[in-house]
Amino acid sequence: MKKSIFLGLLLLSLSCQNSVEKNNTGSSVTAAVIQFDSLPKIQPFDLANVDSTLVWNTLEDFHKRLNDFQTINTVEDLRLFTEELIELELLVEQSEKPELFDNDAVYSRLILIKTYLHQLHAFIELDQDLNKATTQLIEAYQSLFEKLNLLKNNSNAPKISKDDLE
Repeated sequence: MKKSIFLGLLLLSLSCQNSVEKNNTGSSVTAAVIQFDSLPKIQPFDLANVDSTLVWNTLEDFHKRLNDFQTINTVEDLRLFTEELIELELLVEQSEKPELFDNDAVYSRLILIKTYLHQLHAFIELDQDLNKATTQLIEAYQSLFEKLNLLKNNSNAPKISKDDLE
């Protein structure tokens, strides 16, 4: 009798342990999924086509790599992809910027991109929801691109100094 109770408890504990392991495995698969159709679209990069002084090769490399985002299939691919983007972002940060883009508005947007890249990488490591971090990264990049376009389009506008306002 004691043996049958012991075996029953042993079987019960093993079945509970297996169901906990299945639940843990199932939650990690669902948490680390990106819905690509919900991500913002990445705009084409055409700053250098107008003026050779606007060539920023490292940013163009970053943009080309970011465009490959839609080709990622697994979480491991995404992990490697974000590590590569972090390296490219560091090169962008350290590179010489065109004079027109050498200002605080551009630097602040680069800091946002860096922040969201590291956040996405951390979310991958922590097995959390990747949609929000991915969307924030792409939106930060779009914000940088919009600022660069604005600076490019306004580069021929007359400059107003502080003295002109008085």
